Parts: sequence; structure tokens; C-alpha cells
Amino acid sequence: AALILLIGGGLLRMKLGAVPLTWGELYQIITGGDTSKIGQIIMTIRLPRVVVGFLAGMNLALAGVILQGILRNPLA
Repeated sequence: AALILLIGGGLLRMKLGAVPLTWGELYQIITGGDTSKIGQIIMTIRLPRVVVGFLAGMNLALAGVILQGILRNPLA
């Protein structure tokens, strides 16, 4: 369930922006069928931003787990 929410949130974040897209346009851009300006914006700005956000969240969670293990405090 969490993975579905994660993927859905990422797709929604790529869809919304200064230039809103339809789901069909987003699918076309992600599958590589569109090389227009908005396609370049998605692939060079929005998609990397979503990926970096996911990675930052995973690293923060990992840091919390490590901190709890080092301090032996489940509330840390």
C-alpha cells in the first residue's frame, strides 16, 4: 500500500506544476514518446526533483534507524 502511495504521489507531483498536464500526456512523456518543450521540462526538472525527494526521504529514515540503534532508544 505504501509503495502505491509513493508512486502515485510521484506521478501526481510530476503532473502538477506551472504547466498542468493530462494523465495521457504524462504517460507519453515518461514512455519517451514526446520530445516537446514540456517533455524536456518533465525529464530535466520535475522527474529529477521527485527522485531526489524520494532519496532524501529514504536517507532521513535510515538516519533515524541508525540513531535509534546507536542510542538504544526506540523513541530517539
